Amino acid sequence: MPQAKTRFSNLSASLAATFFMILDNLRYDEIVLNYSVNSTGTSTGSAIVLNILFISYCFMMPIIFLNLLIGLAVGDIDNIRKTAAMERYTSQVEHLSQLERALPTFILSKVQVTEYVEHPNRKKNFKDKIVNLLVMLLSPRQEQDKKLEHQTNMEERVQRHEAELRDISAILRKHSVLLEELRDLLQDRKIRGTVSGEGVETGPTNSPDTNSEFFV
Repeated sequence: MPQAKTRFSNLSASLAATFFMILDNLRYDEIVLNYSVNSTGTSTGSAIVLNILFISYCFMMPIIFLNLLIGLAVGDIDNIRKTAAMERYTSQVEHLSQLERALPTFILSKVQVTEYVEHPNRKKNFKDKIVNLLVMLLSPRQEQDKKLEHQTNMEERVQRHEAELRDISAILRKHSVLLEELRDLLQDRKIRGTVSGEGVETGPTNSPDTNSEFFV
């Protein structure tokens, strides 16, 4: 029986053949048909198992390879971003330096900004709003993300420092309580020592004149 006729002999074989044709055939005739159809043209018992295994292989291998490649590339994404940012800054500096060398001196003296003062509480006019809008639109998205990330990191650091300060203040309060107890204990011992010293000094004394007897 011709292989083309064997491929489309029934509905399941037609669906399997169409699926493998979508995947660029993948040697379907050599791998599947030769082992699933005997010499008489009838399908063997292992045809269903073979088709299931081969379809599972075609589904799983691209997913495994993609996950493997993504896992290998994830560690290099940060380095690629840093390298790309540094290269962009380097190209901008080179472009500005070439532009400064190309322009005449009198134009640079008029264009160059030697001092810039910004008043954040002052109301901005229409010109300043347009300039800020253009700067925001023309600035790279990566710098804005970096600013947001830096702000988030600063907030996390502040919260962590606040928690550490609370722990330190609690420890200091415990130490102050212990020091107060130690001070009270020392004062009590001092008072007891003073009282016992006074009692020893005011106690009865035996003089030799009163206890001695004279005989004539």
